[in-house]
Formats: sequence, structure tokens, C-alpha cells
Amino acid sequence: MTMNSLFRVGTGWYIAILSVLLCVITGTDAAGGSGRGGAAKAGVPRVGAQKFSASEAHASGTAAGGLSLADPPEVSRRVLNIGGFIVNVYGLEYLAPIVDDTTPNITLLIHMHGRTRSAMMEEPLVKTYFAEVRSHITADPAGSKNDFLIASFDGPNHGNRTTLPMAQNGFSKGNLQFLMDQYAMIGTQGILTSVGDAYDASFLADFLPFYLFPMGERTITDFVVSGKSMGGHATYHVGTPLIGTPDYVKLVESRTSESNITMASPFVPLSFMEYVNKTNPANMAYTSVDASINPFYGKKLFAGSGGTDPLVLFNYSSEFLSNVVLGPDTNETRESLQIYLQPNTTHQVTNESTSPTH
Repeated sequence: MTMNSLFRVGTGWYIAILSVLLCVITGTDAAGGSGRGGAAKAGVPRVGAQKFSASEAHASGTAAGGLSLADPPEVSRRVLNIGGFIVNVYGLEYLAPIVDDTTPNITLLIHMHGRTRSAMMEEPLVKTYFAEVRSHITADPAGSKNDFLIASFDGPNHGNRTTLPMAQNGFSKGNLQFLMDQYAMIGTQGILTSVGDAYDASFLADFLPFYLFPMGERTITDFVVSGKSMGGHATYHVGTPLIGTPDYVKLVESRTSESNITMASPFVPLSFMEYVNKTNPANMAYTSVDASINPFYGKKLFAGSGGTDPLVLFNYSSEFLSNVVLGPDTNETRESLQIYLQPNTTHQVTNESTSPTH
């Protein structure tokens, strides 16, 4: 598997999320070929009537299909309290009704926001994701294999969970514990411990079905995780990253160099770096063909970056993305990694996009 065979340039790389969602929901692979199959069963309504309000293209650009991140379509939000953890769920009103005791399974996208942001600040992006996916699956004459929901939440020490605003800041704003604070908020999953955003996403995947469907009337069968910036770093632990990196060590090296700070205590304690080296995705056995030690084996990975991002350079991720092994050498595996690098784009999610099914 080579970088050249996998590398693709997109004009608006939030399509990475839409592409993987459509693959899961409609049962096709990333190239539009046959995946899990899934013609709609007779008599089972696949999707409801669209209720999205029309929105004009924003002056700065629009997403695929003419949807604007600045003026997102309407979709309901239900707020759940799961053991004190507040979660937003979008799209429940669009779930297909039960017909002859049969309902479609559900694909759930869990979205994680960026540093200094909140779930509500990124609600326009979440709503646009939802509208785009719905518009494409309703246009599919074969129907959708799955129903679709999105969940979001405030990350640790963000939004309504903020306990120390200073800890959101970087070195330039006086937070000398920045690298430790950010890694704690990013979190790890399934290595030595579970903290931060990555743990929250895993917790949500476990507990949300109990709260949404206590009678077992629906089943969430597929989980897709997206994240922006800090949330993008976290998704390398559990899902699909946007402007994130799997290599926190390179981020540490860059931030200390830029800030003229020694990569040593008290800014970067030795014990902290030992922990990072044990839990950093780029330090995992990601090149192994042994599924028992390679946490990425059998997964689908979409990575989006800005070509001129000054904060999280694509170079931080290129070695990992060039060599990660996602499965045996088959066409399906080769389509399991998609990389979107948008030229002349900094550390941002843009409105521009090509079709997610290209």
C-alpha cells in the first residue's frame, strides 16, 4: 500500500465524513462499488420526507449540494442526561417507522469539537453533515440500508463542562501546562487508561442506545466518530479525524520549538512523555498485519487536512498515513483509507466540497 495509491485531493474535505457515512449507511464502499449490499425490504419505509429549510449559499462558499455551514438546515436536537453526561442527539424525527415488526438499523455519528469550542458552537457543522447525508441517501433509488443519527457533546473542560478556562489555552496565552492539558482532553481508549474525548465517545457508544431505546425497539449497529482539531486528534484513537494528527509527539516537538520552551520538565515532564509514548496512536503497531496487536486493522480511516495549516501540519500525519495497515492487500482494504488535503486551506473546516460519493 503506497501513499500515491491512496492520496486524493479534495476541494472541501469535510466530505471525508460524508463519504464514510454513506459507505456505512447505503452499504457501498468508498468507490461506490458493492459493499454490504442492502436493497430496501418491501414495505419498509427507508426515509421520511425532508424537512430542511432552504438556505442560500453563503458568500464564503457552500457545502456539497449548496448547503451552507453558516446557515445550516433545520433538524431537531434532543438533549439527554446520561449519568450526568449531557449529550445532544440530532435526527430522531427522521427515523423510519416500524413496519411489520421491521425497522432499519441505525448508524450513529459521534462528533467531537475543537479546542476552545463547544458542541453548540459546532452545531452548524453537525446539522450540515446531517442534511448532506440525508439528501444523498434519499436520492438513492435503492434506498438506505440504515437510519442515521448524530450525537455531540462538550469535551472535557469545554462548554458546560468548563472548570478551568485557562487550561484551554496554549503556551502563547500563559498556560505552561498546555501540552498535558490538551492530551488529557484528547484522551486515549483501550490502551492503558481511558480519559478525555476518546473515552467520552466510547462511553457514549456503550450507553446511548440504552437511553434512546430502552425497550430495544431500535438497534445502533454502526458507529462513526468525527472530530475537528483537538477532536480530530482524539478521533485517531477511535474514529475519523479532521485537521488532527495521530502523532502527538510531533505536535509536542513543534509546540515547544515554536514557543522557545525546552522539551523537558516542568513543561514536558519525563513521566508525561512516557505516558504519551505508550498511548500515542503513531506509536502503536499500526504497520503490523497481526490484527491482535494492530488497533487499526479492519477499520476504515478518513483523514482531512488543510494544505497550508500552520497549526497541525499534514507532515505530522504523513508517515502514519503512508504506512498504516488496515487489512489484507485487497481492493476493499485499499478503499479503507481516504486522505483529503485541501490546497490553500489553513486550520479550518471549509464550506467548499465536492460530492461525497466521488
